[in-house]
Amino acid sequence: MITALVSLALVLAIVIWPFYRERLRPEMDDSLRGRAVGQFAELPAGTTHFQFLGPENGPLVVCVHGLTTPSFMWHAIAKSLADAGARVLIYDLYGRGYSARPEGAQTTAFFVTQLTHLLDHVNARQHMTLLGYSMGARIAANFAAQHPDRTDAIVMVAPALSGIVENRFLETVRRWRFFGRWLMLADYPRRFRSQMRRDAAAPQAIVDQQIAQLDTKGYLPAIRSSLRHALRHSAQGDIRRIARAGIPTLAIWAEDDAVIPRTTIGDLTEWYRDAQHTVVKGAGHGLPYTHPNAVADAIIGQLD
Repeated sequence: MITALVSLALVLAIVIWPFYRERLRPEMDDSLRGRAVGQFAELPAGTTHFQFLGPENGPLVVCVHGLTTPSFMWHAIAKSLADAGARVLIYDLYGRGYSARPEGAQTTAFFVTQLTHLLDHVNARQHMTLLGYSMGARIAANFAAQHPDRTDAIVMVAPALSGIVENRFLETVRRWRFFGRWLMLADYPRRFRSQMRRDAAAPQAIVDQQIAQLDTKGYLPAIRSSLRHALRHSAQGDIRRIARAGIPTLAIWAEDDAVIPRTTIGDLTEWYRDAQHTVVKGAGHGLPYTHPNAVADAIIGQLD
């Protein structure tokens, strides 16, 4: 009897601990936001952290980051674009960086609404070039499809237009309700730390900042929600609308990308035959921070 009770208590502890640990993580509040460089906008769904770089009268470039890495991943590229004369806007998607962690399904529409509200907040009415990385490319494509009259061009870096390469772990996290939540909280941090530390090309500052994200409340649920919603469907419809509008489009691919399915290049070519493509040799999925100069040069070429 005692053995059975001990076993039951152990099982309950294993089940409860990841959820309890998530509750113990610090909220993203003013005490943490005091470390941030940039500004904050109070938008309908919560606080959004953003930063402008470059001359005020430069052509506007709006950068949308991906699933896990907040806006700090853009810093090197944004500086290069700013030095070239662009007015660059970087910001943190909800659930990441210094932005709020609102509850609810993180669909592509959810993130496009955030971007629309942010652009209204900063009174950005001019045409823009949209720069999206990974999941951010899907968000940028949806925005461009809805607002072709505001979009001069779109640049997609390692775009997750047809989903991402899934293993059994990610599939379980995405598909199962309770067990997927438990697994995300219980084992994703270990896997993610290991993945970041194995990336020899990533600057140590990026690795440290990225791992620190795991210690704030709401980050892990946000990643899971985006996996289940924003990355669930193909971006085919948005890309075809962009093609019909004739919006100049450049896709920058990583030669050794293990996250984006190789078939995505063919998908984009089929959906938009006039889209331009370039490949960064020797780069993996983290190419915006491992190969920022190559990415920046390709973007500047598109802007010219």
